[in-house]
This record gives sequence, structure tokens and C-alpha cells, in this order.
Amino acid sequence: MSPVRKLLSLATAVPMALAILTISELAQGKEVNKQTETPCARLLASPEAGLGGRLRAILKSGGNLQRLLGELHRQVGPFFSVKAAFMPDHLFFTSDPKTIHDIFNQTDRPDGSFTKDKRNILAVSSMAGANNLFTAPFETWKAQRQQLAPFFRAQEMRRPDYAALIEKFVTDKFSNLQPGQADYKQLIHETTLDVITRFLFNYQMKSDDLTTIAKDWQRVYQTVLIEAMNPLGQPIHDLPTVTEYQAAVKETLQTTGRVIEDILQRYDDDLAAASGLLAIMMKMRDPNRGPITRAEVRDQIFAFMEAGSESVAHVIVWAVHDILVNPDVQGKLVTLIHSGQTEAANEYINKIWEEALRLHMPLPLIPRQAVKDVVVSGAWGSYQIPKGATVVLDTGVMQRREDLFGVEKTGYPANEFHPEREVNGADFQTYAFGGGPRVCIGWMLGSLEARTIIYQLFKSFDVELSTPVPALKVTRLNDALVSPNEITLSPRK
Repeated sequence: MSPVRKLLSLATAVPMALAILTISELAQGKEVNKQTETPCARLLASPEAGLGGRLRAILKSGGNLQRLLGELHRQVGPFFSVKAAFMPDHLFFTSDPKTIHDIFNQTDRPDGSFTKDKRNILAVSSMAGANNLFTAPFETWKAQRQQLAPFFRAQEMRRPDYAALIEKFVTDKFSNLQPGQADYKQLIHETTLDVITRFLFNYQMKSDDLTTIAKDWQRVYQTVLIEAMNPLGQPIHDLPTVTEYQAAVKETLQTTGRVIEDILQRYDDDLAAASGLLAIMMKMRDPNRGPITRAEVRDQIFAFMEAGSESVAHVIVWAVHDILVNPDVQGKLVTLIHSGQTEAANEYINKIWEEALRLHMPLPLIPRQAVKDVVVSGAWGSYQIPKGATVVLDTGVMQRREDLFGVEKTGYPANEFHPEREVNGADFQTYAFGGGPRVCIGWMLGSLEARTIIYQLFKSFDVELSTPVPALKVTRLNDALVSPNEITLSPRK
């Protein structure tokens, strides 16, 4: 690490260490260990107390919040609370699969105990509006979900004509690629945005708009992700500045808003001409006000464009990277595709996709807020959560736990990419698309889109990293904000 980087890491760690007051194990509804000011030092298996211990623990994590939380879960337990100087109450973290499952299933039910965290909703509504499927209050959300769900039913997503349509959109995009080096992160983000816009809204963007929106959404996604994933308020020095974020939001809203307005204007005089998801949106009704407004239709379109492209693209980028740095995986996939074993190739891509989702889920920290005092169960006992408290479901750590996904259970280290890994059973459930009533409504469409893109990329091109060793630039928070190497694309003859 360079001297400058060391100074930056120290500047990151000092305020964080000063802020953290207590980290406590919780089980059986009460604290097992008395709160002290030494828990961070426990990460180093040291009894040393005070600021020094906290500093060394945080510096050991490299300023990476996910790595720090992973160490906490390993050393302290699968459920703990954190108290920081700037926080009025404790913040709860869990990597216990049973607790995560139960909290997901108790979210936004009539008799449920949890709801989406307000901070998380505000981060999304600042761009997508406050009354779409991802930000609306419970009763409105419930009505919207019921009206939109038929389009995303399993039997619909398994229709051969849907698969053929998505394949056409992907091949159209890839047919325009030039041989040579390509920024495949940008390529994947443009492809998912193009596919989703054409499939859901029967609209093909202009090339310049597609490039601009895909770039801006990546910049905005970084900061929104930090807002949702960084509940400790960790200073992260290598993220976009507030000014950069605001500029990206402004440009994104302008460009995307113009595209959405163009989509809507085509049907101003003939609503009956709308088809697919857009037709459903235009006929949606609010449970209290009747037909929804044009502005609310616009917000729904924006939300689905973003959710259907950005988060899926993130995982595809990592899946392609993992294929390229594992020659055995790439060799097997290419052989299956080009020997005409289409069914076997698709089955293998399914395994690749599932493993990529396990390792690189778009949002590894998912906050939920208790709407009443509640006791949740877990592998180590039961935990008491007071009304109003936020519980962060640390699915990113849970899905990399060695005791759940490691050598003993699956035959492979939990932190490594192995598509052959078998992860069956309740203990091995993953939550890349969330869970419970709030599970992603379009998860099957996103998976279909991703599998098609991976298949067509390796069918159409010989793909390799532009440098022998991947020089990834990973932010200090986690690998969700990655800028991998360029790749070289050579059309197959």
C-alpha cells in the first residue's frame, strides 16, 4: 500500500473508530457479554481496549465495511448490535439464515413486524418518485403489486416467445459490436437497459441515449448503494463526490425523463395501442384515488427501467469476470455452446448464474425496520428487537459463510467461484433478489435476461481479458462497485 493510500485509510479509520462505542453479542433475547469499549479489538483476538484496538481492527479490514462486518460476524456471532456516537439507538446486524428468512417473511404483511427501512426508501424515491412499486407505502404497494404481478408470473416468463424475443434483442445489440477491446461493464449495462426497455415498453432507445443513461445510472447507483449499505456512516474516500453524484442525478433524470416522455407520447391519443407491461401500468388504479396519474405511470416506468437493468447488469459483469479468470469454467462453457449441446450449456449457465448471485448480489446489506417490539428466532437462540430499530440483513456475509457454503458442506471454499457447488436445503438459501412479500417481482425476467446475455456473448465471440491478470478496482465498501478490466472480443468464424 502506498504512503498516500495509508494516510487515506487512516483518515477513514479514525472517525469510524472514534464513533463506535459498543459492539455486543446478543442471544436468548438479552446481551450475553456486558457492553464494553473493547469489541473491535476482539477482531484481533486481543484484549486491548480503547481507540487503539478499534483502529487496528478497522485498518485490518482495509476500510472495507463488508470485510469488517464479516470479521465481526465470525468473531462476535451471527447477530450483534452496534452503538455509535452519532446514533441514538443500537443498529442490529444479522448473518443468521433463519433470522434473515423470518424477517423477510415478516416484512409488509398485515400482521408483520417489519417494513422497508425509511432511509432505504428515501434513497430510491429521490430519483424514482415516492409512489411506485419500490417506494410506495404498504397499502399502495400491495395494490400495485397485485396489478403488476400477472405479467411476471412464472408461466409467462417461461413462454418460448418471450425467451426468443429477449434473445433477438441481445443478438441485435451484439451484432453491432466491433472486434477489439471493449469496456464490458459499459457493454453489459447498455445491453440490459436496451433489452428491458424493448421488452417491457416496446421502445428502442437511440444509441446516444442508451450510452448516456447507462453511464449515469452506474454513477448514481454507486451513491444510492452507499446510502443503503453504509449505515455506520463510514467515510469512504474513493466514492463519487456529492457534486459528481448530483450532476449524475440531474443528467440521468433529464435524459431518462425525455425517453420516458417519448414512450408515453406515442400512446396519448390511443391508450389501447399500448401492450405488455406498459398497458397494465396505464390501467393501474390507486385503492383510494382511482386511476393513477400520468406522473405516477412515468415513475413506474423509471423504476422498472432502473431495477430491470442496473442491478442485473452488476451481477452479469461479475459472472463474466469469474468465467474469464477460471479457464476450466470458460473452456467447459465454450465447448458446450459450440458443440451444439444447447441444453447442457444452458444448465451450466444456470449454475454459473446462481454462483454469481451468491457471491456478488447487488445489495449485500438490506435494512428492515421493526414496526413493533418483536422477538425473532435464530440458530443461536432468539433476539429481541425494539420498535423502530433497524436490523441490517447481512446477506452478503451470510452467503459467503464457510460453515454454510464452504468445504465441509459443498466441497468448495465459500469465498471462491465454483459453478459445480451444490447449495440445496434451507440452510443454503440465498437472497440475491430479496425474500418474502417484497421479493423482487421481476427476478425470473432478470435471470432469463442474464442467462441469455452470457450465452450469446460466448456464442458470438472469443472472449478474453485484455491483460493476463485482472487488475480490479474495487471500492473500499465491497465488490458491488467494481470496475473490472476491459475484455477483447474476437468474432467467432
